[in-house]
Amino acid sequence: MSDSTYFITEDDRATVRDLAAIGVSEEDIATKIKLPLDVLQDVCHDELTSGAAEGREQVLRSFHKFVQTGNNIAATKFWIESRCGWKETATNPTVKITRDVIVCSVKPDLPRAA
Repeated sequence: MSDSTYFITEDDRATVRDLAAIGVSEEDIATKIKLPLDVLQDVCHDELTSGAAEGREQVLRSFHKFVQTGNNIAATKFWIESRCGWKETATNPTVKITRDVIVCSVKPDLPRAA
């Protein structure tokens, strides 16, 4: 067997997919399964990309469930701004979550003394 021959098992592929899902770097994954980085990227491309996508999906699902509780205003505000395109336009907005309805009230800026 020459130094350029590598055997990748199904367990190796599962390990690559699992590690990519939790955000481990490709360099660290290559070290873990004892492959040069370029070989890992070539022979495990599908596992790297699908694992990373699965990891993002899992985190987004968890975050989405958390946001739906309405217990964390900051998380809910972040979700609305990032996923719905809403932007804060007032200086001091007050956001109140009531069940599935979002109510925003804005305190107007007071006129400044001359």
